[in-house]
Amino acid sequence: EAAEGRVGDETRALRWPSNHNKSVSVAFGLRNVCDTRAGLHEMFRVCQPGGRVVILEFSMPTNRLIRGAYGWYFRNILPRLGQFLARNSQQAYNYLPESVGQFPQGDELAGMMREAGASLVHCPTSNTFIGSGLFDARGLARTRIRVGLATDTGGGSSFSMLRTMAAAYEVAQLRGVALHPAEMWWLATEGSARALHLEGRVGRLGPGAAADIVVVDLASTPAIAQRAARAGGLWEAVFPTVMMGDDRAVRGVWVNGRCVRG
Repeated sequence: EAAEGRVGDETRALRWPSNHNKSVSVAFGLRNVCDTRAGLHEMFRVCQPGGRVVILEFSMPTNRLIRGAYGWYFRNILPRLGQFLARNSQQAYNYLPESVGQFPQGDELAGMMREAGASLVHCPTSNTFIGSGLFDARGLARTRIRVGLATDTGGGSSFSMLRTMAAAYEVAQLRGVALHPAEMWWLATEGSARALHLEGRVGRLGPGAAADIVVVDLASTPAIAQRAARAGGLWEAVFPTVMMGDDRAVRGVWVNGRCVRG
């Protein structure tokens, strides 16, 4: 079903009952909602368990120099470009930078999303392939919002979780942060389970959890074996497999306790 009507007070009390819709989405419209916090809560209220709430929105760069240049372009170039291409009133495009500037940014928006029950899923090969920015995995984790790691069939370039962990490390390095191998492994397992609200059921080895297990060979190729043999500890031995491993590193797979590979 599609919502009808204006974006305004209606977003504080959507007409659907709780757990009704399989998906709820908004593109470049959340900043137009009268009450962002209430709007987010309503979107999650009407979405079914296991459904998807998808939000696409603008934000401002955090770097002061880039933010200044971006703001100048946003205020002075974009409105005129939009007017020229759309043959529309310049006033319509002047509204865009004004609304983005007033919209909650960064930690403030992450806090609102956390309160509403949202999760953030990092798809690093998609970020780099599309050029959609450098995800702040560690910084967002400090806001206590649920953060997971995943592949992206639409924009990503690999289905391998090992390659995805390596890409997450590379993206973090571009932000001046070196993710620990334990952080990357946690994001790919328990972190992703928490993002799906499936903690305690999958993502970790523990009583009552599904026996979904992948056995990884930390010496799957000569180059990886050579580096792992010189490791000073467990996570130093894991790191070469994260950065250079592929399907040859998977020695066995169990799904719900049943061996399906190896």
